[in-house]
Amino acid sequence: MWRGSDVTVSDRGTEFTVTSPDGQTCRFTTKLLGEHSVQNLLGAIAYACGTGIPMEKLVLPVKRIAAVPHRLQLLDKGNGVTYIDDAYNSNPSGARAALAVLGLFDACRILVTPGMVELGAKQEELNFEFGQEAAKACDYIVLVGKAQTQPIYNGIKDAGFDMNNVYVADGLNDALAKANSYQTSKKKVVLLENDLPDNY
Repeated sequence: MWRGSDVTVSDRGTEFTVTSPDGQTCRFTTKLLGEHSVQNLLGAIAYACGTGIPMEKLVLPVKRIAAVPHRLQLLDKGNGVTYIDDAYNSNPSGARAALAVLGLFDACRILVTPGMVELGAKQEELNFEFGQEAAKACDYIVLVGKAQTQPIYNGIKDAGFDMNNVYVADGLNDALAKANSYQTSKKKVVLLENDLPDNY
């Protein structure tokens, strides 16, 4: 059985070790983020090796794989800040996966989000749950728009998060300025979850 192990995440992406059924191991690096990416790559590596390509020859091709824009895409802006751009679209499972990725970083973890929209009758409940999950993964949370993000705010509060570390911004520029203003000795990782227009 093919196995992926020793998964670490940093501002360079994800590193992981692959072990083949016969016990060979090889360390891989990818710009892709998330356990689901490691699982997908593990399947591709296993298939390629099954066609006769040695595992070591796959290290560089795996490293060159680029993320799809706005889907857990790493953007290093310098100045000790790395952005995870997950702004394409937010849904409950995608938001959970993005928070899980953020939680893996040994950094000051900041979420910037207007929450999830277009979820019908369950929108308030799902955003409340999103707030509860965010409280487990983040050091600071910046919500974009007061009315839209009230269920998230309530979920964060319900989870016992330090509400001094929550900021409700009027718009995107205000939100990004707040995220950049946090003082920390660690590198900052900012997750941009869902599209962040100024009309929230």
